[in-house]
Amino acid sequence: CALPIFSHPNGWWRDTAQKLLVLKGDKSVVPALHELALRGVEPLGRIHALWTLEGLGALDAATVRALLASPDARLRAQALRAGESLVKAGDKGLVEDFRKLGADREPTVVLQTIMTAKYLGTGEAKAWPDHAKFTQATLLASPSKGVKELGAVILTGTEDRKSTRLNSSHIT
Repeated sequence: CALPIFSHPNGWWRDTAQKLLVLKGDKSVVPALHELALRGVEPLGRIHALWTLEGLGALDAATVRALLASPDARLRAQALRAGESLVKAGDKGLVEDFRKLGADREPTVVLQTIMTAKYLGTGEAKAWPDHAKFTQATLLASPSKGVKELGAVILTGTEDRKSTRLNSSHIT
């Protein structure tokens, strides 16, 4: 790979390389970044390539979709988060891809999906208008107690567990 520094064991080197590439704005590295993000061996290197693409404004939906299907949960979660910028820029088709991860086997991915849904469903974007309904259904279907508890806090914005009892009557 042309960017071995992104797989360096020391995080400072990875972070600094990413920062310098983004600050420089040199798009000549974009093909190498795409290659690393899609086919790199080290997940951390792939994540840094993903975020460098996002920082350079060179991230595309195809790359995000490929990483959403990764066997590595960290890559799936980071693809969700990085893909938010594409949705906010108008690629609302990614929301359907994001929805599928509400049933992911990894609780961290499910929680990121819930956070992404809320982020994209509120504020200016309103790209995920039924985010609350999606989150409620996801929480009810999840076998993870942690997803249920943390997801309820994300949904309601409160840690008051009495107000976060969820059942099928909450889904509107």
